[in-house]
Amino acid sequence: MSDQMMEIYIDLLSNQPKTEQAKQQNSQMMRERFEARLPAAVDRIWQLPPIMLHNPEGEYVQLLLESRELFIAGFFYSCVAMCGIVGERIIKEPNFSQSA
Repeated sequence: MSDQMMEIYIDLLSNQPKTEQAKQQNSQMMRERFEARLPAAVDRIWQLPPIMLHNPEGEYVQLLLESRELFIAGFFYSCVAMCGIVGERIIKEPNFSQSA
């Protein structure tokens, strides 16, 4: 066995007692994280182009809007993945070329 140091990550949040005090502590922690990220999220809104949709009830609108929310929240890898999913689904749509 080696005596080398190793960095690890452990997330034990789900193992906390299910008490009202733990709920309040988690709420406070989440509120502080949200508030710390809020100014940058507001600034990112102005980086996005406007959306004008021909068919706002289309089945991919929710995915597109979710990708915008991910970008605003600063989850860039998730945003890119969601945009890729939306793009692939639109391109594979049989009626896409007829409606474009």
